Amino acid sequence: MTTTSIYGSCVARDTAALKSGAWKIANYTARQSMISAVSGRASVEGSIDLESAFQTRMVQADIAGTALEDLQKVSEDSAAILIDIMDERLGVYAAGNAYLTKTWELEKSGILQHQTPPLRHIEFATDEHFDLWFAAAQQVAAAVASYDVPGIVLAPPLADHDLDGDPLDYMGASVESWNQRFDRYYTALEQLGLTVLRPPATLAVADKAHQWGLAPFHYAPQMYEWFIAEIERAIAEHRAQRA
Repeated sequence: MTTTSIYGSCVARDTAALKSGAWKIANYTARQSMISAVSGRASVEGSIDLESAFQTRMVQADIAGTALEDLQKVSEDSAAILIDIMDERLGVYAAGNAYLTKTWELEKSGILQHQTPPLRHIEFATDEHFDLWFAAAQQVAAAVASYDVPGIVLAPPLADHDLDGDPLDYMGASVESWNQRFDRYYTALEQLGLTVLRPPATLAVADKAHQWGLAPFHYAPQMYEWFIAEIERAIAEHRAQRA
């Protein structure tokens, strides 16, 4: 059985789910921007009010900025660290000298309503966000390199249509514009030495029957199957280099 760890969101999670009988997931850190992960614990008022234990843990981890610590704990047992940055798409909040990831879970948790003055939102793909993120990504890439485990970035284009051919947008903007925003981030990760898997655009098709519903980043199975083949190839190449 191949053991992997995930630092990302639904893209990596749904890819690994297709290999549940052959892949063991040692760690899953989600809803945590790289900016938050390296900024240290955020000092916030109030308590988290969410019904889901998983969502509560993710918000707690984001406040504490635990991603690199979590990955370091399982790195020796992991054949690869799967990274996807879809959770960066909503930006971050500045919380003193630290940052919080803007997620639907944070918005519902009640935490934001207790902050005085209100936390400032830094939008994804602005120069301010990218500069903060790139400084953080340098630290993440260096940490992954120190683990001697391949860091594999899943970088799918968002889907502009579903299996029925119906067009999609996201949050009032075109999918093309979102893909342009993400491209700068993926290029930066390539420059930092991570393995960035960019699937063919023809695989970017959303699936209405997806477990988590219709969205431009909830794909038809062919996308995940492509990722699985490429991940297994990257793991095999890494093992061969170490042999």
